[in-house]
Amino acid sequence: MLESVLSDPAMHDVYFDISWDEVAKYILASPESACTTANLINRHPARFLFKTDEVVPSGQEKYLKV
Repeated sequence: MLESVLSDPAMHDVYFDISWDEVAKYILASPESACTTANLINRHPARFLFKTDEVVPSGQEKYLKV
């Protein structure tokens, strides 16, 4: 689904913000999902923003780790 959005010229202004602590559990769920995601990002590197924030920290230590 993401590939179709990123490849559609009418959607040239769509970008994805990746908050790693939440997204990582899905991307790294299997070697296949990691490879699929890496390939997608490599094909469209300017359309992804990797954030350094923490979405739902359970405490200050976890927040500062990110």
